Amino acid sequence: MGLDDYGLREGAPADLVVVDAETPAHAVVTRPPRDLVVKAGHVVARAAALSPPAR
Repeated sequence: MGLDDYGLREGAPADLVVVDAETPAHAVVTRPPRDLVVKAGHVVARAAALSPPAR
């Protein structure tokens, strides 16, 4: 992807979407419901329900 500061490490941005799919291609084509969404290290949605904003 050509990103200079990419990877998992302490202090890195923690943006993540978890879906139930057999392969990454399957996830893109079928667009399954999101099981978990994490933005800036905070859970913002779980099983398609929004979480209250972090304070």
